[in-house]
Amino acid sequence: TGCAAIMIGRASMGNPWIFDEVSAALEGRNKPKPPSNFEVIEVCRKYIGELIEYHGERNGTNLAKKQIVWFTAGMPGCKSLRTEVFAATRKEQIFSAIDRFSINLEEMENIITETKAVRCR
Repeated sequence: TGCAAIMIGRASMGNPWIFDEVSAALEGRNKPKPPSNFEVIEVCRKYIGELIEYHGERNGTNLAKKQIVWFTAGMPGCKSLRTEVFAATRKEQIFSAIDRFSINLEEMENIITETKAVRCR
């Protein structure tokens, strides 16, 4: 098209993998496999930890809340995580909420997998 540049903007919020997708498209490669929910949560945890370390607990915790919403949008149970995270005032509360969310997500995915296995027999 003769385009000199592109802008990704908000599409990258909670989705740093978009840069790999764009690179693949520009280079004519297949779109990379999307990360699993657990890979997303792991990256989110790391990012939140670095955010809090850089900005300090008070400011970092407040900034982390919005980022967690971006990272977990569309995942099963994300609404309850959001409620818990926005009530948090300390980093320990945020990480505990993320850990509980991850455990609940794993349980939900196991139930879905078991249900599919039963239905496929």
